[in-house]
Amino acid sequence: MKADSRLSRAWWPVALYACVILAATSIPGDRLALVSDIENVDRWLHVLLYVPLAVLVFGALRRTRPHLPLAYYGITTVLLCSAFGVLDELHQRFVPGRSCDVWDMIADAVGSALGTAASMALIYIQQRAGHGGRRAARGGEQGDS
Repeated sequence: MKADSRLSRAWWPVALYACVILAATSIPGDRLALVSDIENVDRWLHVLLYVPLAVLVFGALRRTRPHLPLAYYGITTVLLCSAFGVLDELHQRFVPGRSCDVWDMIADAVGSALGTAASMALIYIQQRAGHGGRRAARGGEQGDS
């Protein structure tokens, strides 16, 4: 597969989901009365919006740069998603009834870290299962001889 094709396939879902986040955060504040009436729901929504973004970014990084250490993907994902969260908060300063809130930036970073941790945990589990399966198969062969 050509590198350009792999690059675009990996990053299109990220771009589309980022657009979903921007669309959601572009809704004027007066249309979000239900959300603002429930205490701290806004923070949880920020966390929940950024978990999938981090999962998508982590996957795109792994597909486009496949031979780098796992820590690279983790750190880069948290930094990229958190930076996007900061930019999104700054953009909200220009949306009627919305504001730029440091606590929302922190919630975005927490969601980014949780999504990254989930991605890394899944890879760790898959690698352990793969290695354990091979060891078990080899062990069975040795015992049969």
